[in-house]
Amino acid sequence: MAPHSSQDFSEFFMVAAPTPNISAFTNIRAEVRLLYEALNDVKARAANYVNLSRLQLALLGLEAEDPVVRVAVLGINNELGVRQLVRLLLADPLAAAERWEKQLQTLSQDDGRGLLIRYLHCTYYSLHEVRLMSGFRYGDITSVVSESPLLQTLSIPSRFLQSHNIELLITRLNTNITTPSIRSSNTNPVEALLVPALEAPESGLRRFSVISYPVHMCLIYGDGIEGGVACARYMAGMTKGLSDRCLVKVALELPVPETAPVHGTPSQFSAVNVELANNALNQFRESLDNAVAYEHGWLRSGMTALTGWLAEGTQASASATKPAVQDLISSVLDDTTNQIDSVGDRRAEEIAKSSVLDETRQSLRSSLKIWAEHAHTELRDQLDIAFHGKRWSKLRWWKLFWRVDDVGMIASELLERRWLVQAEKEIIWLAGRIEEAINRTKSHSLIPAGESTSKPMIGSSPPPPNLGDLATSSTPDDDQVQLPGNSPWPMHIAIARMRLSAATVPPLEALAMTLVLETLSTTTLTSTISSLLYFSISTTSIYEAGAIAAFGLVWSVRRLQRRWEAARIAWEGEIREEGRRALKETENVVGGVIRDAGRPSTDVEGADDRRVAKEAVERAKQALLNLR
Repeated sequence: MAPHSSQDFSEFFMVAAPTPNISAFTNIRAEVRLLYEALNDVKARAANYVNLSRLQLALLGLEAEDPVVRVAVLGINNELGVRQLVRLLLADPLAAAERWEKQLQTLSQDDGRGLLIRYLHCTYYSLHEVRLMSGFRYGDITSVVSESPLLQTLSIPSRFLQSHNIELLITRLNTNITTPSIRSSNTNPVEALLVPALEAPESGLRRFSVISYPVHMCLIYGDGIEGGVACARYMAGMTKGLSDRCLVKVALELPVPETAPVHGTPSQFSAVNVELANNALNQFRESLDNAVAYEHGWLRSGMTALTGWLAEGTQASASATKPAVQDLISSVLDDTTNQIDSVGDRRAEEIAKSSVLDETRQSLRSSLKIWAEHAHTELRDQLDIAFHGKRWSKLRWWKLFWRVDDVGMIASELLERRWLVQAEKEIIWLAGRIEEAINRTKSHSLIPAGESTSKPMIGSSPPPPNLGDLATSSTPDDDQVQLPGNSPWPMHIAIARMRLSAATVPPLEALAMTLVLETLSTTTLTSTISSLLYFSISTTSIYEAGAIAAFGLVWSVRRLQRRWEAARIAWEGEIREEGRRALKETENVVGGVIRDAGRPSTDVEGADDRRVAKEAVERAKQALLNLR
């Protein structure tokens, strides 16, 4: 093979460049396969409740054997102090000040873009790409700066970043937001810190697009008492949802303590002094003889707590993945559960607010109970008065011969004037009260969920007449009961009255006519036989012939009395029983309307969706617990 010329090597040579954020693996390790599948199931079944960007970051963390841990470093209105803090965390005390430390301080901070700091890897880049990178010096590669509209990227040869496989995102934290507005947001307040928003300018427009950049952990830096107050105000109520390892760490710039702080139980808040740590680092770099002074100054500055917190979440453990990834998954699942419960509570509250008040329902139930008692009393008393009155006594059996034509009129009049007249008026008034209660909740439909809207219910308005329907409707038969259409009150009593008038009164009238005709026919027949016997047989006395006529008369009249009185008693019992049945049906229907009217239909679909999502989250939690 011919050797390459120098011109050939000028186009491609080895140069430092950043690697992708998270390495994607197509083959998932067996240790985390169940958890990976469970999280994908959560992504499919709980997409409306889970933060998809954080969940995707968790999935990418399970795909990699050594996942990159993203840490956001947020400054409270002091980005310069944040960069100084990051420089101290990443600087190598055994080496002289490197070029990237100066670049970290001098990179532009005015454009509002975030700064991503990652470890410097070696790969092959074309010469054209190298020329576009600032900070490159041939033969002396110390850092690489790449620019993008979204953020600046600074790749540095930091042993801390390499050993823990960490990326640091430096951006600002706007604390000029009141706590009530934070709490009223649909987003979990913790996600405002763990999913920083990066602004990207739109091409040709003076507008910015907000892009979410999820991270595993978050470090907040505040300067002095003012920064501490701003941080406390911003984080009020945010402790719920944080894991035991504290996904969010707060570092406050405070005066130097007299002695080094005692590190006991890990706390979410730490006091640091950047100036003291910087002086200790400079002394140690000047001479190794200052090692003791460096150690004392470094401990007093509080930097040890921050480095320990970063290392704790990124160090390799006996489990199949890093603690930071496990904490991220646990936080995502907990936030999803809280979101599902919150949506269910809000939906239940909406249903409760849009329904009739319980006090109003109780009052309507009491009114319905009183109406039922009065209606049954009216049915008993009014029918007793009617059946013992003059009009009904005109239909006694001996008066039937001259009152047979009045049977239908008297029976129909009794039903119209004595059969649940007042009860029908009172139920109309009660229906008006129900409609009034429903109108207060701005719900005009009294039809319970699942029933057809064409069914007449209390409070429903009758539809306008359709001329075409009237023109094409068939003429009903004479014996067919015509039921009323839609009515704004229950029609059970009216329908029962119409049915009784159409189904029981005509047969009663026909029976009266039949009995009178049979009685007269039988009497006439026996009288004729008696006359024939008297005139055809001379030995037959008038008393003997009269006995036959008298027997026919007595038998036919007795038959008329027995059958007619039985029919009257049966009709009286039938209309009493039909009255009780109509009252019972009316009470049941109105009671159901009072129970369901003005109440939105239950959120069956939403409840099933939340149940399925919650089951998927619980399976993922169990898989995470087995992994630990």
